[in-house]
Amino acid sequence: MPLTLVRARAIGLMTMVDSGKKDHKILAIAMNDPEYNGFREAAELPVHRLTMLRRFFQDYKTLEGKAVEVEDFEPTHAALPIIDQALHAYS
Repeated sequence: MPLTLVRARAIGLMTMVDSGKKDHKILAIAMNDPEYNGFREAAELPVHRLTMLRRFFQDYKTLEGKAVEVEDFEPTHAALPIIDQALHAYS
């Protein structure tokens, strides 16, 4: 729903290269979701779930007529500086 706030915890980072520019995606879980709230790192997720995430981002750009490269998933510690940079840019 629009304007819904969800308490979330970052569990990793996925970086896409789109038109030669890096486009970071923070992987996060909803902290109140009992199915996922035990995960601390993206690597703990089922392999099929990570494959689905990667495929989603490849496909939606393909529909826009763009080719993208999706890099390997990175651990939580790689996501934290990206989050800090985004918060700084926002303020």
